[in-house]
Amino acid sequence: TDECSATQLKYARMGEDSVSVGYMQALLPTLSVGGSGAYSMGAKNFATSLGFIYDPAEFTLAAQYDNGFRVMYLRKVNPNRVHVCTDLQVDGEGQSQMSLSAEFMLKQSKIQMGFDSNMMLKSYLETNMTPSTQLQLCAEMNQPANHYRFGFGILMG
Repeated sequence: TDECSATQLKYARMGEDSVSVGYMQALLPTLSVGGSGAYSMGAKNFATSLGFIYDPAEFTLAAQYDNGFRVMYLRKVNPNRVHVCTDLQVDGEGQSQMSLSAEFMLKQSKIQMGFDSNMMLKSYLETNMTPSTQLQLCAEMNQPANHYRFGFGILMG
């Protein structure tokens, strides 16, 4: 690893042994490309993936191709304050999914919300009540599937 590239070699032993290698190279200050390969010794199969990230100051565009294709666009409406993101995923069988989300970073809070093409609506609120205490609230809802989840967390320390 140096200022312009990163390489990772990993051996995993969970159920079956696998070896993977990944490489990312910065071609320009705003453009990085890379890929990875993984070999599963138990299943005796090899998987590859390719991707890129283009990140000028006002937006980020990223894509990944492996068994399917995914493209993501993040617009920095007000840098470090308001971001809007959309992504499109197409799997190997041609099934697609789209999502749209927004993130608002306020003085003591962060709000994230989004929905996808499966009618899943998600939201997340994180607020600092004191310098050492944080409250987190989250919810997701998919009314056609009768799916509702709500949660909370308190971090102290």
